[in-house]
Amino acid sequence: MNDERKDRRKIRLTEDELDYIIKGVKKQALDEIYAEIGKGLVKRLLWLFGAGGTGLMAYLSYKGYVR
Repeated sequence: MNDERKDRRKIRLTEDELDYIIKGVKKQALDEIYAEIGKGLVKRLLWLFGAGGTGLMAYLSYKGYVR
């Protein structure tokens, strides 16, 4: 009798349902990867602009355009 309960609780999915679930998981994983790549890229670009701006201000200050 206990085996019958276990058999009733098992979920049987069709190939189409499995494919649908797998596609959803793949899409979610790729979205997370792209989000992490985007965060890293933004962080690097902001650092580059900050360093460039600091260098530009130092140069302009050296030339006497900025006090």
